[in-house]
Amino acid sequence: MRDIGIRGDESAFLSAAIQNGLDFVVVGGAAVAFHECREPDDVDDLDILVRPEPSNIEKLNQALRSMNTGQSVDLDEASRPSKHLSIRRNCKVDILTPHEDEVYDEIKDSSIFSVVFSNNIHVVSKPHLISMKRRAIEEFGSLEAKHKEDLLCLEAV
Repeated sequence: MRDIGIRGDESAFLSAAIQNGLDFVVVGGAAVAFHECREPDDVDDLDILVRPEPSNIEKLNQALRSMNTGQSVDLDEASRPSKHLSIRRNCKVDILTPHEDEVYDEIKDSSIFSVVFSNNIHVVSKPHLISMKRRAIEEFGSLEAKHKEDLLCLEAV
């Protein structure tokens, strides 16, 4: 099974998310590493796309409490599209909700399984990851070079 590059505190968060039954898909740098377009050691945080439903966000909050992050996610706010929450206390995790033109179930249904802590987790498919990287290039100019490098590799493989 391919390495998604999650280590240390992010690994502990992933374990807490799994233990609390969070419905999520791994995206971002870990997904790029899974698709062999970045070295696992070059993954500096964990990005997850969560099902934007109140019951799932409560599971996310349980995982955050278990990690003593001091942060929680507002249930109503996280049910909206295009939300981004950065957790930086005790772990480096970015929590995302799907954009308005994305359907969580489509992303999850096309995802690929990876095994972490003897659990199957969903990693975003290459076509969806390419779409996300294109959007990131448009939205995040400061990280454009990294996203472009990822995109070039993803499109070439």
